[in-house]
Amino acid sequence: MLRKPVSPSALLIAFLLAAPSVDAQTVTGRVVQQGTGQPVMGLAAAWSTSERATGSRPSVAASGSRRPATGEVPSFTAVKQGRGPDIEPEDLTAVVQRYCVVCHNDQMRTGNLSLEGFDVANPVAQAATAEKMIRKLQVGMMPPPGMPRPGGDTLAALVTELETRIDRAAAANPTPGVRSFQRLNRPEYENAIRELLGLEIDAADYLLPDTKSNNFDNIVDVQLMSPTLLDSYLTAASEISRVAIGNPDATASQTTYFVEEKASQGERAPGAPIGTRGGLSVIHNFPADGHYIFSVSAPGDDGGGGGGGGEGYSMHADVRPEQVEFSIDGERVAVVDFDWYLNDVDYTKTEPVFIRGGSHRMSAAFIARYEGTAPDVVKPSELTLNAVNADAYGQQVLAHLKDVVIVGPFNPTGVSESPVRQRIFTCRPTVPSEVTPCARSILTDFATRAFRRPVRPEE
Repeated sequence: MLRKPVSPSALLIAFLLAAPSVDAQTVTGRVVQQGTGQPVMGLAAAWSTSERATGSRPSVAASGSRRPATGEVPSFTAVKQGRGPDIEPEDLTAVVQRYCVVCHNDQMRTGNLSLEGFDVANPVAQAATAEKMIRKLQVGMMPPPGMPRPGGDTLAALVTELETRIDRAAAANPTPGVRSFQRLNRPEYENAIRELLGLEIDAADYLLPDTKSNNFDNIVDVQLMSPTLLDSYLTAASEISRVAIGNPDATASQTTYFVEEKASQGERAPGAPIGTRGGLSVIHNFPADGHYIFSVSAPGDDGGGGGGGGEGYSMHADVRPEQVEFSIDGERVAVVDFDWYLNDVDYTKTEPVFIRGGSHRMSAAFIARYEGTAPDVVKPSELTLNAVNADAYGQQVLAHLKDVVIVGPFNPTGVSESPVRQRIFTCRPTVPSEVTPCARSILTDFATRAFRRPVRPEE
């Protein structure tokens, strides 16, 4: 015997028998406001209809709680705008216990979640759980299909109530959370030193190479701190502080700057004085007032020195010897003749030059002999050492620098004032009683700029 198809009405009646406290208009989620014909939704509407029909309220209601009066049912527009009906938190807690705890209890823990004891009036106590509920309810995933659920306006009211209380608590007591430890990588360390001291440094001289994640060197997950790396930061702080303040007892040391092989030797280097070509221009920190010696070398090979191809190929060097100019902050301090037949182990040196301590721009470059296009039969390559190793007739070969070496100070005489020292020493004690207050003022100012906030006395 064939069974007749079950009609939607029969299914509705069966559901009502299983849940007698929910009336038909709550399940369908739509009633018509009396006197207006305007459709409204859900549990709040069911209260009005139930009260008119039976004189009693649904079992979900708590006795004595405030309810919308008959005829004051929230409109569909109000629900869509997220305001929801005016339902007490105690009633919404009852909704959670009735429709949600069926699966999310201490025994079943469906989705690894239990809502037993959850209080809508105090969602901050279980903020993480409340956030999960909001996300699931907003997209209609809970209760799942096939399970009993209240009207849509009731769920909207529940979401609104949870969001309102959590947002209010967050605004009253902001908690941005815990940030994972993150150290400064090389570029960030250089920027921090420049901002605090006005000092230009190369972090590669002090810090180990940064670990990269997907070619990014500022990812927290790979910026772990090892004892070796911590020691490099401490060493950097010690040396940079001496450079910033100056060291009147500094001993002579050597610093080498290499010229990029692909750098053009026919154009003026960035930062170098006008009227020069090639070479390099860098910011160098001189530790003390004293005498310094500058020297340069050429990229030699088996065929000769700076010209690479040997004798006969250098129109410049044969007609008029090349000269290298050394300048500090754009002011010439020394000029030396460049030996075309230098190799990579011979150096052309200057006489000792007196320079005041501090951070200065040092340039070492050839004095330009002409401007414009070179009258070559074969066009030279401006960006590589092919211009040095050219073995073709009719191509002009320009002298190149390999590196620049600075040695000093010799016979230091003290430390002169500099912008860096003026930024650090904001006060100068004149009597012993002013030493401690002045030191405290200097440290407070420096720490405030370093931490980017006022420092506490105990710090």
